Amino acid sequence: MTTQEKLNGSVMGTYGRFPVVLEQGNGETCTDENGKRYIDFGSGIGTSSLGYCNAAWTEAVCSQAKKMQHTSNLYYTKVQADFAESLCRETGYSKVFFCNSGAESNECAIKLARKYSFDKYGQGRHTIITLVNSFHGRTLCTLSATGQDVFHNYFFPFVEGFRYAEANNIEDLKAKIDDTVCAVMLEYVQGEGGVNALEQAFVDAVYEICGEKDILVIADEVQTGVGRTGTFLAGAQFGHKADVTTLAKGIAGGLPMGACLASEKCAGVLDKGAHGSTFGGNPVCCAAAQAVLSTVTGEGFLDEVQKKAAYIREKLSAIDGVKSVSGLGLMIGVELEEKTALDVANAALEKGLLILTAKTKVRLLPPLTITYDEIDEGLEILKSVIEG
Repeated sequence: MTTQEKLNGSVMGTYGRFPVVLEQGNGETCTDENGKRYIDFGSGIGTSSLGYCNAAWTEAVCSQAKKMQHTSNLYYTKVQADFAESLCRETGYSKVFFCNSGAESNECAIKLARKYSFDKYGQGRHTIITLVNSFHGRTLCTLSATGQDVFHNYFFPFVEGFRYAEANNIEDLKAKIDDTVCAVMLEYVQGEGGVNALEQAFVDAVYEICGEKDILVIADEVQTGVGRTGTFLAGAQFGHKADVTTLAKGIAGGLPMGACLASEKCAGVLDKGAHGSTFGGNPVCCAAAQAVLSTVTGEGFLDEVQKKAAYIREKLSAIDGVKSVSGLGLMIGVELEEKTALDVANAALEKGLLILTAKTKVRLLPPLTITYDEIDEGLEILKSVIEG
């Protein structure tokens, strides 16, 4: 029995998997069970931010695993305290809640926003506005928050209290706001929704309107955060700092971690017993995340991310069959003129390149550490597939 047959026979069929068994990785490339090499332009959907088995990351993980792999949050650990302090200092936030995924981070942010309004204004001010085409997770609550009809099926009843405004439509946003609204939740770049960045004027309007009405702004930076767009938080490129920011994916370089960051305004909302997580702030994950944070915030690192992003975008735009290139930094969407994104992804796999899709676009989320030689090699494969 093959690995694929064994897995399909034992694991629920919730994923549309590519027909490859990945076995080992090093740097920005990996090999399958037959030894075939692949350049990775997907990094585990933006999660392996430093590539495979980065030396500093591996040392941090192994060292911590030999000391203590887990203890509950009934106790303190130095590694969690050190990472929390570093993360808050880097982002300028007052407090952080640690969990295990982007969906959990967003659940925490939703609870925080509703309790902030309840504590201050009482019951009935609980509506959260998200954007059409957004994606915030696959729990019942974060599916409800997701502004895509395709996800609003099967699992009835969904969680009430969400309203969807059109991205970049200021008048529609204003029309959706009333006295029941406690927060607006947005992605600066809608990743699963097609790698589309919000317009500056719209983002400015969100913050202005919310500031006037004491409505919290929640920035879902699960995919855009931790340097993916060329700044540690994508919000910096829009000139705004949300009241609450959520992180996950690349934060721990491949281990499960999420973080919900709160500004001073709402840092004390979730008090003892209001929220919790058994695995949140796990010592090994915190050690991994500290290695990622130290690397990404190192001198010149994010400048290089921006340079690599500009280089890739220029090369992509010159490929025949590419209609447009969207996104921000190393979060890249490629609109095709004729071929389908899935067909291109499958053909690229055959030639040794791992890429992703987002709706009708090819999506690229290469490791932040990818080299120019690997970029050139991967883009040559992609070009041959699109133009071939």
